[in-house]
Amino acid sequence: MILGFVGTLSAQERHGTFTYNSMESGPNRAFFEKQRNLPNSYSRISTDPFSGKASGPIHRFEIRTGECGNQRDRGDCSYNAMRSELSENNHRGTRFGRIQPREAWYEFDIGFPNGFPFGPRQTRSYYLLGQWHNGECPHLNFGIWGGRQSHVLHLRTNQIIPGHRHGDCQPADLIPVIDLREIEGRWVHFVVFIKWSTGDDGEVRVFVDGEQRVQYNGRTLVPEYTGRNHFDFGIYLAHADSLNRVRPATLYYRDIRRLRRQPPMGSALQDKLEETFVSKVLGHLFLRKFADLSSVVLGAGRSCANHNALISLISRRSFLDLVKFLRCNCRHASCIWAQ
Repeated sequence: MILGFVGTLSAQERHGTFTYNSMESGPNRAFFEKQRNLPNSYSRISTDPFSGKASGPIHRFEIRTGECGNQRDRGDCSYNAMRSELSENNHRGTRFGRIQPREAWYEFDIGFPNGFPFGPRQTRSYYLLGQWHNGECPHLNFGIWGGRQSHVLHLRTNQIIPGHRHGDCQPADLIPVIDLREIEGRWVHFVVFIKWSTGDDGEVRVFVDGEQRVQYNGRTLVPEYTGRNHFDFGIYLAHADSLNRVRPATLYYRDIRRLRRQPPMGSALQDKLEETFVSKVLGHLFLRKFADLSSVVLGAGRSCANHNALISLISRRSFLDLVKFLRCNCRHASCIWAQ
C-alpha cells in the first residue's frame, strides 16, 4: 500500500508549483459545501467581522441550537452532531489528484469572535475546526477536545483500532497548539508545514502569528486510507449531550492556501500593514510612477519579503519583473497570487 501511495504522489507532483484560492467554492471549484451542512449555515461576506470595514471575501460558518443535518442528509443526527464546512474538491480527482503533495505548506487566517462557545461556554461535546480527511478516519485534525474543561486548540493524529468499543477510528497523538482565550476577537494567522508519511519520517510544524507552537515528528497518515486526503475547514461539533443545549457558534476563515514554499510569516496586524503597502505599490506600478513607488517601498515596504530585492527591481524599472516579484513574495491576497 505504501508503494502505491508514493507512486500517486510522484504523479501528482508533476503538476508543478500550485496555489489554490479558497474563495473558489462550488461544484467545479477548489472547495464545495459539504452535503451534511446545516441549511444556510455557510456564507461569504465582504465586511470584516472584527473591524467592521469592507474586506476581501471571508468565509463565515455557523451552527445553531437544536439542528442537525438537512433534508438530503441527516447522518449527523445519529451522532448528535452539526456542521458547517467546506471540503477540498478532489474527491473525484482533479489536477491536484485525490491526495496531497508529498509535503506542503498550508496557510490560513481564523477568526474566533469574542465569547466563542468553547469549554464551559458550550454543552458537553467536541469541535473539529480543520482536518485533512480521507472519508473514513482523518489523517490529521485541529479541534477542541476535553468537553467543558477545555479551552485549548489541539492538533490530533489518528489511528485504526479494529473492534474498538467506540469505533475503529481512534486518536493517537494529541498535541496542544494554543489557548483560545489568547486569540479571541481578532484574526489569527496559521502556517502549517506537513510532510505526509505512514512512517516515522513524517513531520508537522505549526506557527501561530509567526511563532512556532508545534514540532511533531512521526506518522502523519492513517496507513489504511492513504488513497485519499482532502482538506476540510469550518465548524463541526459532535457528540453533544443534547442538540437542544448546543449554544450557537460562528467562526470565520480567510485566505486559505496550499503552497510548495514557506510563506512569509506574520500576524494579522502585519498582514494589514502589508495589504496597505501592496495596494499603494500596485497603484503606482500600473501608472508607471516609479519615483512614487520607490518612496512607498522605502517608507513601508519592509512588511514584504525580500525588501532589498524589491528595491533593486524598482531601480531597474523592470515592470514585468516587479509583477512577478509581487506574485511570489507578498502573502496577502492583494498581491495578485498566481493561480
